[in-house]
Amino acid sequence: MVEIVWLKKDLRVADHEALWRAAGTGNGVVVVFVYEREVMEAGDFSGRHFLFQEECLREVDEELRKLGGELVTRVGVVEEVFEGLRGELGEVRLWSHEETGNGVTYARDLRVKAWAEEREVDWVECLQTGVVRRLEERDGWSGRWAKRMGREVLGLPEGVRFVEVKGEGILEKERFGIE
Repeated sequence: MVEIVWLKKDLRVADHEALWRAAGTGNGVVVVFVYEREVMEAGDFSGRHFLFQEECLREVDEELRKLGGELVTRVGVVEEVFEGLRGELGEVRLWSHEETGNGVTYARDLRVKAWAEEREVDWVECLQTGVVRRLEERDGWSGRWAKRMGREVLGLPEGVRFVEVKGEGILEKERFGIE
């Protein structure tokens, strides 16, 4: 089995729970970022967002290279990209953070969840923020928030077994017509 770590908005290597947990399985790991047109075309995305994202991706790639791997980027619809990776890698498990985003990313995550369930791919979403989803009542919310925010800060993962996969490299905004 190969562990796919899907980077969405949590563009870092240190203190990245999904990467830590994937590496801890002892299986091969692929760290993937998908350039999604639907996200880039949303009304709340701009060239400044892209430039910040590009800078973060370069730092992630640099850190991964120090650990013996590299960032794999693809362009497309996320579930189609994962289906392609599944074809290349065989049995996979998907790791990411639980994203708090907009309607576009929420709908995308619902599609990814359906894709994973249909193919019996385990998708593990790790906590990233103090946001507590799916509460039936508000009582006790602050205690849950404090527990989440008080978790240990993780450094860089050790002993990651990277799997080599061809990516598209870190792309520039001009490729997508972003100003």
